[in-house]
Amino acid sequence: AAFEQGHYSAATAYQRDGLDIAVRHDDKYLVTLYRYYGGLIDLQQGRLPQAAEQAQRSLQLQLASNSRLATTGNLALLGKIYQLLDDIPQALTYTHQALAILEECQGEGPEFPHLDYFFCYQVLTAAGQADRARSALEMAHHLVMKRANKITDPALRQSFLEQVASNREIVAAYQEHISND
Repeated sequence: AAFEQGHYSAATAYQRDGLDIAVRHDDKYLVTLYRYYGGLIDLQQGRLPQAAEQAQRSLQLQLASNSRLATTGNLALLGKIYQLLDDIPQALTYTHQALAILEECQGEGPEFPHLDYFFCYQVLTAAGQADRARSALEMAHHLVMKRANKITDPALRQSFLEQVASNREIVAAYQEHISND
């Protein structure tokens, strides 16, 4: 919640505390999640090498645990990081791996498939792959709206779409895409 509201100092403190607890209890699943969150926080703070290290460490744990569906978050995150590092070939390698899994499961199973698709959209756009980028954006939007449509309270639904940064960005990018077509 702190991360989505842009409170990165608090999010970092929560992430570090959670990671420490997960490591102490040898909870590999939680370790992978906290490292992933650390990567997201580092990405938002422009600490790209640290973000890549967090995502790589999380990914290696997931692969060792045969948690294939869970890898999409770290693969997409690494794709985004390498895009920002201007290493498009490496960004595409990670992005294509993430997309293969996401397309296979249709977004069912990964922790935040809408964000994974959105990172893939951004990488594919930067790489000039407009058709695949559009498909990834459409799927990101579809998944956000699918969740939003399950929220019956209009104020909560609006909050979900507007106060959660990633959801807001996905909806805005989709609306911009639609208006440009």
